[in-house]
Amino acid sequence: MRGTNSNIRFGHGNCIGAIAWAFSAYPVLLLLSLYTTWALAWLSLGHLPRPTLDDPKYINRLVTCFNLATWLLLMGIYIALPLNAFFVLVSVTQRVLYRQWNVVLIVGTPTLLWLCLFFLLVNDPGKIVFWFFD
Repeated sequence: MRGTNSNIRFGHGNCIGAIAWAFSAYPVLLLLSLYTTWALAWLSLGHLPRPTLDDPKYINRLVTCFNLATWLLLMGIYIALPLNAFFVLVSVTQRVLYRQWNVVLIVGTPTLLWLCLFFLLVNDPGKIVFWFFD
């Protein structure tokens, strides 16, 4: 018997999709942490942080805290990216099995976010990544 809520499926499918979306936010969180570290260093120093002169580890405790968080998020990429790909693949598989064809959003959003992260880290507008790693 089909009711009005027959298109809503509760259970593992929604949980897998939520996990996939949560891991898709990882690149945004990493960039937010990196640029917050830089902005706090700028506010603390009173001038733009300079590579080799203004080390984020030694500016103040707040900048050091965000510096550590950024490093932990950078190291977590090796875990977060494969897990995100796995959960997106499982979510897409479940949606295809249930004949829900909105998989472009499920695949496109994480792919776009991770590509933007790597583009910004490699091209480094403003030399913020260079300052952070120096």
